[in-house]
Amino acid sequence: MSLHESHPYYKALALVKDDFQAVETCIEDLVSSQKEYLSEEEQTFYKKGKKLRPLLFLLAARIAAQTQEDVLPEKVHAGAASIEMIHVGSLIHDDIVDKAPIRRGLPTISASRGYEIALIIGDLQWVKATRLMSDFMETKEDILLMKRFLETGEEVCRGQLDEMLAEPEEEISALVNRYYRTIDRKTGQLIAFSCEGGARIVDGMPSVIGNLQRYGTLMGRAFQVMDDVFDIVRPSQNSGKEQMIDLKQGRLSLPIIYTLRSLPSDHFLQNILKNKPLTQEQLEEGIAIIKNGDGWMEAASDARAIASKAIAQLMLLPDSPYRDVLVELANYTVNQGIQQEDPTPGKTDRITQNI
Repeated sequence: MSLHESHPYYKALALVKDDFQAVETCIEDLVSSQKEYLSEEEQTFYKKGKKLRPLLFLLAARIAAQTQEDVLPEKVHAGAASIEMIHVGSLIHDDIVDKAPIRRGLPTISASRGYEIALIIGDLQWVKATRLMSDFMETKEDILLMKRFLETGEEVCRGQLDEMLAEPEEEISALVNRYYRTIDRKTGQLIAFSCEGGARIVDGMPSVIGNLQRYGTLMGRAFQVMDDVFDIVRPSQNSGKEQMIDLKQGRLSLPIIYTLRSLPSDHFLQNILKNKPLTQEQLEEGIAIIKNGDGWMEAASDARAIASKAIAQLMLLPDSPYRDVLVELANYTVNQGIQQEDPTPGKTDRITQNI
């Protein structure tokens, strides 16, 4: 087996190859229907993502399905495609809030065409996703799935607002709790729904749905913590987005919180807790302090502990290659992502943070 074939992401793709191709075709059709509004570069944006959330949706559906047909029903593919549309819409909106210049190695829509256009295009992705999902809702269980889909969208918005409206807070324990509450909504909810929704859409057993939902919640939490770690330890040309965006925006990621905990109360970085802006000189010095400190390592350690809890949920499910590759994905996200390179020749690892 080649290094490429042994990578958990590509192993997962191989397990659901035909279904994943159907999802990509569905996404291509949705993007094609927007050609009059999207530039070629913006259409390319969809192709550059790893589509982890649709992949999780398909793996969960395979775990929960009562039958093992060669290809899953069309509504499963539509559900997976809808999740990717929601995710892209959220990224577009995030880039507006962050005033981010790049995403996935490309200029953001807000940077290249202005915030007003980006806002409407982001909204359009959410509407496209909701319409597609609703087209296949027929049974009582389908309606429940649609309700969870909309609840997830609401929670993602709440997470973004929680982050933007955060009040100054100096207690580290309160900061950590607020951080986890925010990322559970902003990032974790969509990953949790990817796992839960995949199981629900094939009428999986309640116990299986519950285990997968809890796995997704914990996986989403671990993933975001590691994404914040990558923001510190990876240069921007390798991550596909601007580095240290959290510190520049005055936001408190877990590595930053843990760094502040180790600094004297009168250190200039503590001004972040009071929403006081840093000078350019302080920003540059602060970045160096965070990079050379232990805060990001402590956060990575927390992510590993969270991933272990996620894996424990999977161990309650029947043995299958789909379950096993979810275990591998969780382990890879927190244990190998910092040093290991993408097995594709000539590419730096972008599996765990550029999706």
